[in-house]
Amino acid sequence: MKQARLYVRLSQTSEVSIQNQIEDGTEYCEQHAELELNHIYNEGQYASGWDASRKKYQQMLADAEAGEFDVLVVTHGSRLGRDKLERLDKFTDLANKWDVEFHTIKRGYVDPNLPQDILMEVFHSLSDDEGKGAEVEHLTKAIAKKVEKGHYHGAPKFGTRYSEDKTCLVANEWFQTAIDVLELRAEGKTYREIATETGCDLAKIKRTLDNEDVYRTIETEGCWRPSMVA
Repeated sequence: MKQARLYVRLSQTSEVSIQNQIEDGTEYCEQHAELELNHIYNEGQYASGWDASRKKYQQMLADAEAGEFDVLVVTHGSRLGRDKLERLDKFTDLANKWDVEFHTIKRGYVDPNLPQDILMEVFHSLSDDEGKGAEVEHLTKAIAKKVEKGHYHGAPKFGTRYSEDKTCLVANEWFQTAIDVLELRAEGKTYREIATETGCDLAKIKRTLDNEDVYRTIETEGCWRPSMVA
């Protein structure tokens, strides 16, 4: 069961009330059996996305960084930041730094391994980016063509980098540290003990353990791509 949290706010231009956002978010979690909604960050009425001091928003980010939950649910991507750059930045933090899944009620899980998911969510959620539909469509088609040619897409995992031809992941200078995390866990070490011995934070340790097949495949085969089986 994944621990999910809902973030809601009502801007001056929003047509969806706080209560409706809460009800929609609760229903979304109920419809996904793997999600357990355990907290709602309610920013309240007329909370501007341009106000970086939003208390509930800052608390949500701090809790995500601390590993307090697994999934963040919002009405749509505009709740994640002030503009497309900040939203991409926060999405990257959630996915790559803190291992938190990002879900929107309308579009569902935004998969960090599928760049077209990210592009569609970011551009379609922005009222200040009207007219981006053609650009999104063009980028989506370009990405799809690369995927068809066997290119790997998605953020490189800790201890890995893209191969020169961009088709898969290979080891980088931190790869052995990732292997050390796996070996220490196999020896029965706790997350705290592993963190002390390797210098990795808890979120990085969790992501490494969750992707053991990737590391083991690289260890034995020299590379990994989504189509490969460890």
